[in-house]
Amino acid sequence: MASSAIEKEKDRRAKRAADAAPNVDENGWFSLKTNTSVYVDGLPDDATADEVKEVFQKCGVIKLDPDTSLPKIKLYADKATGAFKGDGLVTYLKEPSVALATTILDGTPFRVGMGTNMSVTAAKFQMKGDAYVKKQRGSKKAKRAAIAKQESALGWGGFDDTKDRKKTTAILKRMFTLDEMFSDPKFREELQEDVEAEAAKFGAVETVKVFTTNPDGAVSVRFKDPAAAEACVKAMRGRWFGGSRLEAALWDGVTNYATAGMRADESEAEMQARLDRFGASLEEEGGGGGGGGGGGGDE
Repeated sequence: MASSAIEKEKDRRAKRAADAAPNVDENGWFSLKTNTSVYVDGLPDDATADEVKEVFQKCGVIKLDPDTSLPKIKLYADKATGAFKGDGLVTYLKEPSVALATTILDGTPFRVGMGTNMSVTAAKFQMKGDAYVKKQRGSKKAKRAAIAKQESALGWGGFDDTKDRKKTTAILKRMFTLDEMFSDPKFREELQEDVEAEAAKFGAVETVKVFTTNPDGAVSVRFKDPAAAEACVKAMRGRWFGGSRLEAALWDGVTNYATAGMRADESEAEMQARLDRFGASLEEEGGGGGGGGGGGGDE
């Protein structure tokens, strides 16, 4: 009996190891079973990791390296010259961010006015040697610290200053539908620019965030002055925009609009059906944009 139990445990461990191993193609490239990284090409020669973070965090929280507490962004350099090659790797905390990034950012310029566009695809990695070796992680203490910092970012889109954001942040709803958001890769950027221009009429704007997966079409506008936020809410509440009557209010300090939640007028089954349709549309969009193209470099 003891021998049988040992054999079963060995089988379970072997199965877990096989499930964790990546799928390797004939050219030595492999895809992780759970991939949270995107490969980006077409970056300008003077692009920095901070700039890359600013652009790509629009699609999700970027994972932190537990050893350095820095965002996991790798910009590839030529081995001979040390010069930046214009491509890199961005690793997100959550897998759905990969689909968002490849849908929204692929084919868009890194900077407004650039003549070339980025290529953003789900990352693939090249095998080193004959076997896949799982990377050793840093200390548990460093990992816990990184996780705590990321959870804080997930709570409210990464805003980390000490101002009372409830008084300076206006929330606008019905600004878009999910169909609009994912039918045009430039839609989010154009909407953000439109909102920034309109909001500036009420006062100095610090940040505009378009919550791309929010079913209520939510956009937040953070002002420097509470009076500007109140003026924006008053002017935008009930206003018609794109065929929809807008809702506007100051942020309640609790609601996380970065997550796709249940609408007030739908059941749990209806919510699940909506999310299933949304997930299917992401797969269709992502499959059409990236092709069999590639990723690059080592993790």
